[in-house]
Amino acid sequence: MSRSVRLSPVLVLGALFGLAACGGGGGGGGASPVPASGFQITGVFPPNGSQNFDTRGKIIVTFSDSLATDEEAEENLVLYFRDSGRVIGRSVTLTVGRQIVTIQPDRELTPATWYSLRVLGEISSESSQTLGDDHVTHFRTGDGGGAPPPPPPPPGGGKVRLVGKMATGRSSHVSELLPNGQVLVAGGFDTANSITDSAELFDPVNETFAATTGSMINARGFHASVVLGDGHIFITGGATGPSFVETNSTEIYNTATGQFGASGMMNYARAFHTMTMLKDGRVLIAGGTVPGSTGSFSSRKAEVYDPSSGSFTTLPDMSVYRAGHTATRLPSGLVLLAGGNSTDLRGELFNPVTGTFSLVGGSLGSARRGHTATHIEDGVVLLMGGGTRTAELYVPSQDIFRPANSFPLYDRREQTVSLTTSGRLFFTGGSYFSGNVLFFSLTTEYYYPKSGTFGPSQLLLDNPKTRHRATELNDGRILITGGSNIDSTKPELREALIYEEEE
Repeated sequence: MSRSVRLSPVLVLGALFGLAACGGGGGGGGASPVPASGFQITGVFPPNGSQNFDTRGKIIVTFSDSLATDEEAEENLVLYFRDSGRVIGRSVTLTVGRQIVTIQPDRELTPATWYSLRVLGEISSESSQTLGDDHVTHFRTGDGGGAPPPPPPPPGGGKVRLVGKMATGRSSHVSELLPNGQVLVAGGFDTANSITDSAELFDPVNETFAATTGSMINARGFHASVVLGDGHIFITGGATGPSFVETNSTEIYNTATGQFGASGMMNYARAFHTMTMLKDGRVLIAGGTVPGSTGSFSSRKAEVYDPSSGSFTTLPDMSVYRAGHTATRLPSGLVLLAGGNSTDLRGELFNPVTGTFSLVGGSLGSARRGHTATHIEDGVVLLMGGGTRTAELYVPSQDIFRPANSFPLYDRREQTVSLTTSGRLFFTGGSYFSGNVLFFSLTTEYYYPKSGTFGPSQLLLDNPKTRHRATELNDGRILITGGSNIDSTKPELREALIYEEEE
């Protein structure tokens, strides 16, 4: 199902990205800043005063640092009836470096009843800091008892098949659907030692690749792209040159002429960043690694590109240093930025009207880099993987992150996710560590939004791969291109796959 891999220069750069994403900025190293008040509670679910809590639900407390011991957590977290003060039985599970405490009562809670959770002030972190003051949360269970069982997963399956080879093997490239239904595949690593400026088009009718009329203006990998309102493809940043140095250059692929053209310079050089189309047609460019005097470091820098004027406007800094994070536009127009940092679990929202960032009320349950974030419905976003076999949901109505109903089947980082015609999410490939050994995966799996659960897929990719790309075609098929391979004689794959649903 998966195999180990020898490190290539591309993967060494990925390791540098992993270190850079831990925090620091502008040439300085170290972890991201912790909250000014030191050790504290950064999130509680359910929120204080909430009602209709599931009588079989889990209570989740997130701390800014790891707790000292399991025993200390047990004796300093007290769940009781609010009115009588009688303590009820419960079990406690610590996860994610012991920063997240999940409280599962030993028996179903009583419907329509107020409960309280008290976290005693003497609970301490691994660095021997204490909360200082007790923290109390009150919540009420729903009238109808437990939530109804989730609906069963929808029937049907899918298949994966080879559709040919690209002209160039590539990984960490970009892949965008064009207005005419073709797919632009551009840049990336074409061997373990070089970055390419080549680009090609996939024809979904004939299922063939053909080189674009001209090459990209700059060879680049770990870059980002979006489709602009006029259908052109906007490409920014990435690592360039033999030393893989971040660039602030940008270019546009003109879908009418089939040519690449320069489109100005960002205010900051960056790679592993995100770009998000805003509702007004502008583009949010956020975070990523930036060059420093002693290497690459993750950044808090953000800017907005306006296609109508070709201008780049610097924004106030984000709250968290991020690289390899996700940026997801919500139905409200706000953009959720999450992950990309190994020590700071805070999420934040970008408001395109005010041009400012604000912290999400709750914290992530797991540190994630190279994960996926997918909008499901009603603004809810599923975050999956990124160095942990967990998934969680951002719920905008409560402004919190909460665990998903089930665990992914596999640990994944740098995987792809796509929406299928049946409404399932389809995850492919990715990398993970087992001990100190890096593995690539050829496994796939599904997520069912209606039941909130992950489910198995019997489909396997042609090769174990990571940093490949998946693009949803107009007819519902999914094109999967390239990726890094375990075989050092052909580390970047030329093969392309098609996934399609079966009736």
